[in-house]
Amino acid sequence: MIFATSTTVLLVIISILAVCLAVSLFYLIRFGLIIIRVQDVLEVSLDMLDDKYATISKVLSTPLFYNSPEIRGVLENVREVRESILEIAHALTSIHGSLEVPSINQADNPLMQGNKEIGNEKAN
Repeated sequence: MIFATSTTVLLVIISILAVCLAVSLFYLIRFGLIIIRVQDVLEVSLDMLDDKYATISKVLSTPLFYNSPEIRGVLENVREVRESILEIAHALTSIHGSLEVPSINQADNPLMQGNKEIGNEKAN
């Protein structure tokens, strides 16, 4: 009698563990596929950002012949967008130990402040 009861308990435990294993395998495969899809989307997005960065850099390298403050403001905005694209691409490709999202604000980032000073030298 005792042998039959312990066998039944053992079969119940094995069945529960098998169901837990099946559920965990399902979610592992599901999340693995999601991660692969996200990685593919990020790679395509980074390629697009690289193309746009090159295009904006090419436009910014041409001399400005009109000294209107509005056009200078637009040119400065384009420079800031170019630097933002670079920072976003860097943030997407860098691997950090924490899950903290880096700041895109130029005032908080010393690297962006240095690039902005270089951009101002070109504008003057």
